[in-house]
Amino acid sequence: MPAIKYSIILSLGIIAGSSFPLNKTYLVLSMGTCILSLLIYYRRHSVRFILVCTLIFMTGFTKSNIDFFVISPQSIAFLEETSKNETVILQGVVNDIPDHDSARIRFTINSKLILAKDTIITEGEILVTVVRSKHDTAEIRIMPGDLLSLRGTLFEPAGSRNDGEFDYRKYLFNKGIFKMLRVHGFSNVRKLSHENLDFLMQEIIYPSKTYSIECIEKQISGDESQFLKGLVTGDRSDISDEVRQAFMDAGVSHLIAVSGLNVAYLVLSLTLLCSIFRLHLSITLAVVIFFLIFYCMLTGNTASIVRASLMGGLILISSRIQRKPQFYNILGISACIILIFDSRQLFDAGFILSFTATISMVWIYEKIDRHFVSNISFTGAAVSQLKRNFLIAFFTTLAAQIGTLPVTAIYFGKISIISLAVNIVAVPLANLSLAIGFMQIALSLFSETLASLTAETNNVLLSLQLHIIKLSAGLPGSSFYIKEIDFIQMTVIYFCIIAVATSVNLRAFLLRSFLSLLLLIFLFSGILTDRHVLKITALDVGQGDCIVIQTPDDKCIVVDCGNSINGFDSGEKTLAPFLRRKGISTVDILILTHNHADHIGGGKYLTDNFEIRQIIYSANGKNGSMAAELLDNARDKNTSLHEARFGDMIDGCKDLRLYFLFPDLDHTSPVNSEMYNNLNNSSVVFLLKYRETEILFTGDIEEEAEKYIAKKYGTFLGADILKSAHHGSNTSSTSELLSHTNPESVIISCGKNNKFGHPSGEVLNRLKFIGSDIFRTDKNGGFTLRSDGYNIEIEESYYR
Repeated sequence: MPAIKYSIILSLGIIAGSSFPLNKTYLVLSMGTCILSLLIYYRRHSVRFILVCTLIFMTGFTKSNIDFFVISPQSIAFLEETSKNETVILQGVVNDIPDHDSARIRFTINSKLILAKDTIITEGEILVTVVRSKHDTAEIRIMPGDLLSLRGTLFEPAGSRNDGEFDYRKYLFNKGIFKMLRVHGFSNVRKLSHENLDFLMQEIIYPSKTYSIECIEKQISGDESQFLKGLVTGDRSDISDEVRQAFMDAGVSHLIAVSGLNVAYLVLSLTLLCSIFRLHLSITLAVVIFFLIFYCMLTGNTASIVRASLMGGLILISSRIQRKPQFYNILGISACIILIFDSRQLFDAGFILSFTATISMVWIYEKIDRHFVSNISFTGAAVSQLKRNFLIAFFTTLAAQIGTLPVTAIYFGKISIISLAVNIVAVPLANLSLAIGFMQIALSLFSETLASLTAETNNVLLSLQLHIIKLSAGLPGSSFYIKEIDFIQMTVIYFCIIAVATSVNLRAFLLRSFLSLLLLIFLFSGILTDRHVLKITALDVGQGDCIVIQTPDDKCIVVDCGNSINGFDSGEKTLAPFLRRKGISTVDILILTHNHADHIGGGKYLTDNFEIRQIIYSANGKNGSMAAELLDNARDKNTSLHEARFGDMIDGCKDLRLYFLFPDLDHTSPVNSEMYNNLNNSSVVFLLKYRETEILFTGDIEEEAEKYIAKKYGTFLGADILKSAHHGSNTSSTSELLSHTNPESVIISCGKNNKFGHPSGEVLNRLKFIGSDIFRTDKNGGFTLRSDGYNIEIEESYYR
């Protein structure tokens, strides 16, 4: 199986090349040396294999260097983002079918030139979003091949700003997209010409895909239509978030990924058609390969369909030249072809899952079949075949689930308990819907009536599948979130899978399974975790506050929950995923510093989806609809509620105490009464003390409150870390407070390019003057500070 070995070596070269850029001269010299050495020592078998492996490794290294680091000087990647209140004019050709909906149009464009202060000739793909404005009454239809002139703002895609977040920038970079353009209003879109793509794409591929999609949408509607489009054409853009989540929870997301079965139906149909016309085998092979290439292009050249098409084509070619197909060699050759064409595919989730599932279904199933399925005897020919087919389907699905489990856990952070059972039912039904879908599109070319009848049948079948999937996903405990898995843990999991799968008999199987279980329990039990470290993570939630405190005794304290605005809920999109990746399902204390949306907006999602043992809130900040709803929701769940007041102390964590210093609700004082008219000055202020480490949290208090607590507490406010109040506003972090706290480090939580201009330059100058290290979520993204109670260090900044 040389192709598998060489594909692994090529992959290692790609991984190395993506991490270590080399000068072009060194790359050329290295490749030349490898080739020359191989030519000189080719007949010496003792060194030939080493030289071949070295050449393959260097091929991967070089190709990876080219794909990741060699960028044209005219590339759009080198253009700077537009400044605030500025726009650019971009001209380019639409190179894919745009995604239209009621609010916006989204598409990619091959850039030609940019008009800003100067005219700049550019190249490269840009992801464009045209947002409908309230003045747009007429529709605009954008098609592939249109040459457009667009006025909008140019910016880089957002990277990962918190631990474990999906890195959208890296995802687009791996697809060769370095910039995005946002256009507000259809009036900023001008069509200069149309049909500017090459003949194949303009006249064959896109019209065929558009016809297929329109045929499905015309005869089937709703979620069923979106599901079938995903099955047949790979177009998943219109599948609703609810359906996507149901597919994920039920463990059947792969159903809407075009893959091997699509290729199998295509090959079978074409072979049958060619046999009817009695075409020569060579002509049949050429026809099948042509349509495989066509179908790959039609469905967007995703890793799964390219892999399946290559394997299908290679099997047909090997049969034609009368060579026995060897599965692992064919799989290895397919991987090498894909990676040589685009080495960035190695880091694509679709590529990884496609090849992992394919290997698992064959290699792991071979072991199961050898030790179990083949040794079962059935009575009755018909019943025997039916039972055997069921077992084959069951264990093939099980094999794929086992092999892909670590990968899905890493990428999705979730494991479906019921996926095996649902797949047994859903996969055959989806296969039938796929076959009918192909038939529906083919029949529409000849008879709308027959196509409609076929579509009605398929609609019932699709509805049944969606009902089963949604029902299964909605079952209590159908899926669960898991703690993030690192590379070492994933390696150990696969080691255990291989060890168990290669057992030679039942005794070895049971022993290896038991030992593997012990190893995995030890690995994931947290025994290797440092139990004496306090972690303070400031999450980047935009213009808001959210800090997660992980205590040395594994308790979790959350201070504020960020905002919920314009459809983005920080509790759902940022805080909850972070907690789940850390294996946290229970929040011991939730501290809501005051009743402003940028601090408590994400709280509802948190209280709905996590166990909250206690909520501490400002006694002067409980009023208002948002706070009232949040506290009522918590009260209904029997969560302990406590109004924070000065003098309160929490001493339930090992070596850790919380001292509450504010608010001091003495309303008999006219000074206090006037101060509390500003809701920010009702913020909960507390001092966290862990051994000799002290951290002061100040909410959004402003100058009056800071001066008040500075006068009242004096040097007791001394802290190693200060959470700067009010996002670094010039009304906070006053000299009076800083003179008493004198922090080594300061956390400033604010949104990138926020409209308030936070943090204030005046505040930054004050902090620099006293020598404090400044950590900002707008610049650094989320970050974690660690302390053993004596020393403090920044663990990592997550911004990419």
